[in-house]
Amino acid sequence: MLTYEDCLELSGSCQEEVDAIAEHDHLYAIQALAEAACLLQQRGGCQRLRQIIIDDIRKAQIRGDRDHEHALRILLTKVIREHPQQRVA
Repeated sequence: MLTYEDCLELSGSCQEEVDAIAEHDHLYAIQALAEAACLLQQRGGCQRLRQIIIDDIRKAQIRGDRDHEHALRILLTKVIREHPQQRVA
């Protein structure tokens, strides 16, 4: 039997990416994990992941949640660095 951690490792994404998707799309963690795995495998998926994180950053700004905004900015930098194959020109 696969655990959540096994699935996370196989997905190619990190927990923070999954959390950002879950927050953005109002999904349970396992649903967001499946979405993350799909995004990282499809054309334009990394760009979509970056847009999800940017949307979450904007929502954090509106709420005045500077700590969450900062964490999401760090995540966005990490996503851009770790998934350069689909960088936007």
